[in-house]
Amino acid sequence: MNDLDVVREMRARVKAPTPARLARGRARLLAAMSGADTSWNELQERRMQGRRPAAGPPRQGRRLLRRSWLAAGVCAAAAMAVLVAVVLPGSPGLTRPLHIGWQPARPLPRGVLPPDRSAPAGTWRLASYLVPAGWQLNTAGPEPGSLTCPTAATCYVLGNSAAAFSYRPDMNSFYASNDGGRSWSVLPVAAGIQFTSALSCASAENCAAGATYHGQPVFAVTADGGHSWTIDPLPAGYGPIFQLTCLTATTCRGLAAPAQPAFVQFHTDVRFVSTSDAGAHFTASVFPAGAAMQTVSCPTVSRCVAIGLPGSFDNKKLVQAVAATSNDGGATWSPAALPRGLSIIPVWAPLTCVSESRCFLLGYINWQDPRRGVSDLAVSQDGGRTWTERNFPASVPDPQLASIACPGEATCYVAGSYSAPGAGQDAVNADTSTVLVTRDGGVTWDRIALPGPSHGPSGWDHDAYISVGDMQCPQVSTCIALAAADQGAKSVPVYTNAP
Repeated sequence: MNDLDVVREMRARVKAPTPARLARGRARLLAAMSGADTSWNELQERRMQGRRPAAGPPRQGRRLLRRSWLAAGVCAAAAMAVLVAVVLPGSPGLTRPLHIGWQPARPLPRGVLPPDRSAPAGTWRLASYLVPAGWQLNTAGPEPGSLTCPTAATCYVLGNSAAAFSYRPDMNSFYASNDGGRSWSVLPVAAGIQFTSALSCASAENCAAGATYHGQPVFAVTADGGHSWTIDPLPAGYGPIFQLTCLTATTCRGLAAPAQPAFVQFHTDVRFVSTSDAGAHFTASVFPAGAAMQTVSCPTVSRCVAIGLPGSFDNKKLVQAVAATSNDGGATWSPAALPRGLSIIPVWAPLTCVSESRCFLLGYINWQDPRRGVSDLAVSQDGGRTWTERNFPASVPDPQLASIACPGEATCYVAGSYSAPGAGQDAVNADTSTVLVTRDGGVTWDRIALPGPSHGPSGWDHDAYISVGDMQCPQVSTCIALAAADQGAKSVPVYTNAP
């Protein structure tokens, strides 16, 4: 059986799109939420340090639109193209755990990029195309997806097979690589499963994700790298899990909220959810009134940090972000002090706590001026209680950063794009892909040059190289990243600096 026969066989097994998959409209921030309780805002204001001017006009233009479609593709932002999944029989109305038996993976055809043996160790290079040319010619080019790499060799992508970037996300594909992103395989996903969070892995093969099963919120767990799954229904009223952190194979923390209408990206009525038995039982707690948390990081079982926006956020302008910390596993929460003027894009707020004391957050500043809104870094050295701003260097003008990965307490990589001088600041495709690295906790940064291809798969587009999306750094010297393919892109490059 040749590659084309494999494609035809798998496509024959893929079910027709559901009405939800065909929901239309450009992904953007449309939520108009209820007013916030002033108790939270007053506590936050009293704790705020270094006051800045009050919030100004809304952030407009290509950057906010680009962020909205990136957020629509993942639960924080990420990249993948042309995703094909094998579907297995399923039935709605889940009332108890459902085990989906072991299924083999099918290798994707190898990419067209030859290995670069001459590059020195640590040099970033194009490792592969996640979906090579043979697949692109036979599929409909969907959005990118979310990347998770629990080890330097093992990476997974939950793919979005929506028919176009303006469609509602359709996260029902599962891909695996066992050689650091150089080659990929596709694994079966049960019919009716839609992933609602990125995958979180406690080891190379023990992973979990939030999902829905025929629209019902569930918790999906695999102990063999996606070959088989156990699907546990969530308690009534929880809503789907959209953020998840698993500290062990059985202990996970996350955020859950009621399902939103098509393309509404701001979660409200958010609960903090936790399980200590791999999803058999869950407990939930609520955040202080007036705070709608959009992201959470839990470096330990008891210590968690959450970042969000006021519940009154109405999409007319970005607003001051809010934060909270917990020392008892999410049972109770206390307000924290973010830098004045720091905002986040809803459902796109890269946050990572590398220890109980050290946390990093990618935020957004200067959003009062549509011409000057850029990404910024906030660093906490006291477990998220207080934060300090760290600006990116002038050598990276107009930074629009989508992901952060910190393999050490002082070493972090950030990825996204910037507008090179003379590139045309208002052009849609004027951005340049970039990765920055700091080895002193964000005080200084080095810009890393990313390679461009000399050739690519049939139908490839330079749009695939204007930004970097999801990035994972399982080791200090090993990172893997997916390109954040823009509209019109036909391929999704995979970058790595692994030896």
